[in-house]
Amino acid sequence: MRSREPIVVMDGYRDKERGKVVLYTTSMGVVRRTFHKCLRVKQILRTLLVPFEERDASTSTAIREEIQRRLGSYNDSSHSSSPPLPQLFVEGQYVGVSSQ
Repeated sequence: MRSREPIVVMDGYRDKERGKVVLYTTSMGVVRRTFHKCLRVKQILRTLLVPFEERDASTSTAIREEIQRRLGSYNDSSHSSSPPLPQLFVEGQYVGVSSQ
């Protein structure tokens, strides 16, 4: 995992996700590189016996919108409208995105 510039953490998530690891992924294999990165991060967490909640961005508009809200400063820069997946949060804190 590689972290990028700091992103403001919304306090509501910090409270809701206390004690949780949340991983935003996609189950759509259309973009194979992204799909395989998601699989890789899930496998790492499972190997380390880290319980996590997976939120699949390909199955829900609400989840995609949630990612957009959480990564608000990402969208304010010159990036495309969709942030790269996977995205990892621990206790509401942004950890990073897979680099390879």
